[in-house]
Amino acid sequence: MIKNIPYRIVGGTNFYQRKEVKDILSYLKVVDNGLDDLAVRRIINVPRRGIGAATIEKINVYAVEHNVSFLDACFCSIDTLGNAKKKINGFADLIREFRRKMQEGSLEELFKYIT
Repeated sequence: MIKNIPYRIVGGTNFYQRKEVKDILSYLKVVDNGLDDLAVRRIINVPRRGIGAATIEKINVYAVEHNVSFLDACFCSIDTLGNAKKKINGFADLIREFRRKMQEGSLEELFKYIT
């Protein structure tokens, strides 16, 4: 009951299918491993960073050509990114910061820091 008003949820969205749950799980996957390219692509623009499809495609091409993961490509200095390079560097720095936090504390602390 909320505020003493009885209610019943019928046919709501499954907890793990909610966007915010998928996003945080993707962040945690990427911080822990980074080899899950799908998870990296999911969070690269969450929250919005102004990273568009063309930039993502350029990163993907670089990753394939250099045989590295998508995240590792984000950590590299890719000349073809132009103005988007600053945005990608910001994302890469954020993941590095989360990884440092993971080493320093607990999963709960990391979760709170990310959210």
